[in-house]
Amino acid sequence: DCYLLESINFPKSLSQIGAMAFRGCVSLKNVEILSNCLDEDSQEAFALSGLENITLGEGVTYIPDHCFAETKLSTLELPSTVMEIGNSAFALCKLEKVVLNVGLITIGHQAFASNYNLTEIAIPKTVTNITEMAFSGCSELKKVVFEGNAPSTYEYLDQISGVWKPIN
Repeated sequence: DCYLLESINFPKSLSQIGAMAFRGCVSLKNVEILSNCLDEDSQEAFALSGLENITLGEGVTYIPDHCFAETKLSTLELPSTVMEIGNSAFALCKLEKVVLNVGLITIGHQAFASNYNLTEIAIPKTVTNITEMAFSGCSELKKVVFEGNAPSTYEYLDQISGVWKPIN
């Protein structure tokens, strides 16, 4: 919630960005992350910030839960090294264009939920796990292209047990 923070330069030597580190920094518009500094402990790192553009460098392997949720991002291009997008990582953004990378394996629960401007997306052939409601609320999403076979199973969260279960 540092309302006046407009820019930040992350060194390539950065090893971790903590949870909620830049959450609510509404004046922060652009971020360049060049190292693999995002992990399970980086949840909500940029959520509710003013981010309009992010550059993720080669080496970033994971996009944490809620990391970029409720930002002003309109385009997203993942580097070839990203293997997993966490739960609600890009939920409630303003995404119009998303380029997912070959090498991506998992798209988390509500990862792109409620991106009302997203009209189409291509799912790389390496994606084997799309969890429940990954694109829920994307009311303008009219075209989904699977570049390989569509995953044969999807997962849903059993609300009673709290356990992820596969469905065919």
